[in-house]
Amino acid sequence: GGIHARVTITLIAILVTVTTLYLGMSLLAMRDRLIETVKDDLDLVVDVADMLVTTRGDLLKSDARVISQQLMAVPDEKLDATLAKIHFMPEDFMALTVLDRHGIVVASRGEAPFPPSGLNENEYLRKAFEGESIISTTYWNEETKKLVMYVYVPIDEKRVLSVTIPGMLFSKLLSSFRIWETGNLYMLDENGVIIANVRDFMVHERYDFIKRGKTNPSDKSVGTFFETVHKEVTEGQTSGFGSYFYDGKERLAVWQVVRGSVAGWIVALGVPMEESPVRRAQSGLLISSGVFMIFGIVIVIIISRSVAKPFKRLETQNRNLIDLNAEVAAANEAKSSFLANMSHEMRTPMNAIIGLSELLLGEDEVKGGVRENLDKIYSSGMTLLSIINDILDISKIESGKFELVPVSYDLPSFINDTVVLNIMRIAEKPIVFKLSIDENLISRVIGDDLRIKQVCNNLLSNAFKYTREGVVEWRVSSERDGDSVWMTFVVKDSGIGIKPEDMKKLFSDYSQVDTKSNRKIEGTGLGLALAKRMVEMMDGRITVESEYGKGSTFTARLRQKFVTDVPIGQEVAASLMNQLYSKSRRDSRAKLVRVRIPYAKVLVVDDVQTNLDVARGMMKPYGMQVDCVTSGQQAVDLIRKAEIRYNAIFMDHMMPEMDGIEAVRIIREEIGTDYARNIPIIAMTANAIVGNEGMFLSKGFQAFISKPVDIMRLDAAIRHWIRDKEREKELVAQQVEVQGQKFLDLRKGQDRRKSQDRRSGDDRRAGDTARKATESVDVSTQLDLDPQTCVERFGGDEEIYNGILVSYVQNTPPMLETLRAVTEGTLAEYAIAVHGLKGASRGICAEAIGARAEALEHAAKAGDFAFVEANNAALLQATEALIEQISDLLSDS
Repeated sequence: GGIHARVTITLIAILVTVTTLYLGMSLLAMRDRLIETVKDDLDLVVDVADMLVTTRGDLLKSDARVISQQLMAVPDEKLDATLAKIHFMPEDFMALTVLDRHGIVVASRGEAPFPPSGLNENEYLRKAFEGESIISTTYWNEETKKLVMYVYVPIDEKRVLSVTIPGMLFSKLLSSFRIWETGNLYMLDENGVIIANVRDFMVHERYDFIKRGKTNPSDKSVGTFFETVHKEVTEGQTSGFGSYFYDGKERLAVWQVVRGSVAGWIVALGVPMEESPVRRAQSGLLISSGVFMIFGIVIVIIISRSVAKPFKRLETQNRNLIDLNAEVAAANEAKSSFLANMSHEMRTPMNAIIGLSELLLGEDEVKGGVRENLDKIYSSGMTLLSIINDILDISKIESGKFELVPVSYDLPSFINDTVVLNIMRIAEKPIVFKLSIDENLISRVIGDDLRIKQVCNNLLSNAFKYTREGVVEWRVSSERDGDSVWMTFVVKDSGIGIKPEDMKKLFSDYSQVDTKSNRKIEGTGLGLALAKRMVEMMDGRITVESEYGKGSTFTARLRQKFVTDVPIGQEVAASLMNQLYSKSRRDSRAKLVRVRIPYAKVLVVDDVQTNLDVARGMMKPYGMQVDCVTSGQQAVDLIRKAEIRYNAIFMDHMMPEMDGIEAVRIIREEIGTDYARNIPIIAMTANAIVGNEGMFLSKGFQAFISKPVDIMRLDAAIRHWIRDKEREKELVAQQVEVQGQKFLDLRKGQDRRKSQDRRSGDDRRAGDTARKATESVDVSTQLDLDPQTCVERFGGDEEIYNGILVSYVQNTPPMLETLRAVTEGTLAEYAIAVHGLKGASRGICAEAIGARAEALEHAAKAGDFAFVEANNAALLQATEALIEQISDLLSDS
């Protein structure tokens, strides 16, 4: 029953829709054709009316010229008499007036012959004195209480004849015409004022619909039409067609400029649309369509039952499809949940493998075969992490959760980092890696540099994997296109190549070509599929050319946003291409300078003890107090008690009982203290798919670090959320002050001992003391120090001197960070820091470094940035070398 009813309603709806559309299109087509036909008929009527008006106007002007010719030789003083004697006076001539160039009456004859005072007749007079015969618009004569018009014809160069005629003359001429039932002709003067109409009151009251339409809503349509006509006449058009509403009826209108009018009159014809053949044809079509629709509905009701039968079968199939779709959706949800759990479960041990191996590789004591084995563990861990990332990225793209995060990035750094990461893939293979970069390559663009790096990594890793020996070349170029920059990355190798039949499945998910030949080559078959999808998300495409057995060339072309036209230049391009970046990625990270922030306290929350050990080991070089707990509840309790006020919390996400998000919610919303609401909380989690970074930031976290923990991202988070530069300056100033006081106290003690030695004549004791200090510290040949001055200053007290050296090693690196980041705008801050370095260096007798620091301090205070920029690097290098040498010395003592 339900299907039958729905089918019946649907068929009726289709019938009504089709009939309505057909009716509408037919009405439009018929209306256009009929209106065009009607327009031709109306044009003919208007043309006839124009001929009548022109003929009558020409006759009036001709009669006036006959009279004017009789006045040509008559002097002004005899004009009145001459006018009185003229026998030729046509019936429509009410009065005669002779005017001079100033519009002054020279002579006249008849009833109120001249227009009322104040009427501006200059335009008509001007045309008459130029030789034109012209008829004026209508005027109301107050003396005669009549509506009149004037015919102006020239007499001679100084005089013009004005003939007064009835104002309703042309109305009477046109009012006898009727088109259809109520259609009528009318005429407008050059300003749009009605001067002839079947409605006499419009002529008497000089209707101006253009003005009336602006104040009277009922006349707006007519006023708009007349205004359009006036504009078209001004632009040179002589006829036209349109429509308007008047008295509640739509009217068709045809107009034409009166050919015999010098002033620019317009004759028009207006007919009601309802009286036209168009409306009658429309009514007939509507009636026939209605009849057709009624018969159609009856037929639909009769045949609907038989039509409904297949739809019943479709309904059953649809219900089955809905159930199946629900199962598919559940399967997709299960897959996403599985990938989320897999991400967490796999990244947690990966965090330990990569993190602990990287920490051990940073130790100098690890050497030989142990270091090689650790290096293999680290490389294998990074390979597994890359596979995990590829699987998760494919899942994100398929679920529509994959997003690009554009930032402004430096292309030389991008190229360097990519090469550093990929050059390790050569291993022991006899492969030559070539880098080709145009010196005109744009230096900075906006885009998702991490995803572009992932694309390039996939292309380069494939080239190295499938090339046993030969050459791998990477070419990078850019092309400006308005607000965009087209980046082109070409990877060419001399490897095994691709068979023609394998080309079509090259970019398919989870697909590897020629698996039999390449069974020993690692990979999931996701790299190229991911690269293709990512490039397409950047409005680009990847193409490949290959010859089996000879090699392949992959070209990725993608769009980035424009930042600057500044190129990298010849020097930077040469530096990159000369492979000045050949050291490994891990070695570059080993050179990372950690800031010493002993004043900081952080809390790490993770349910896996190994993860806590990794975090503690990574944070150890910063000198922070690192506390660890294994549950979200323990973290909440510590923040609520606030016995220790932490500078930041590193929080895992997926933990038993209370996860990280719930813990953060309680800390932010339920504890109720400013400390709890504002403490930085950084997500440090293996959950790299569900929600991602945006989800954590929306839940009260300040930053996001995925596991395995990237040392560079950890360092950036510590510098941004934990480091307090003002606190460091205070600590450095205090340390310098303490050291200075110690030096003063030691110097006073030394002076007293020297005085006693001189009085006792025991100079040998001072020499023995100097030798003892020199032997215990033994820096004369290694460090930039004055051994004799050091001995004299510290009186041979090895413990005090070694303590000051330890303080120098620990507290100087933060000052170097400030010096390293100097700009012209930070010279004042630089002067303070270099002043502290000067005092600290001279405090341990490093006079050469102290002198350099003093010169740079004076330059910074004088605003001489050029001097600072030229000499700062040398100071940093010398100080870092001194710190390294002191550290080695102290570790050996």
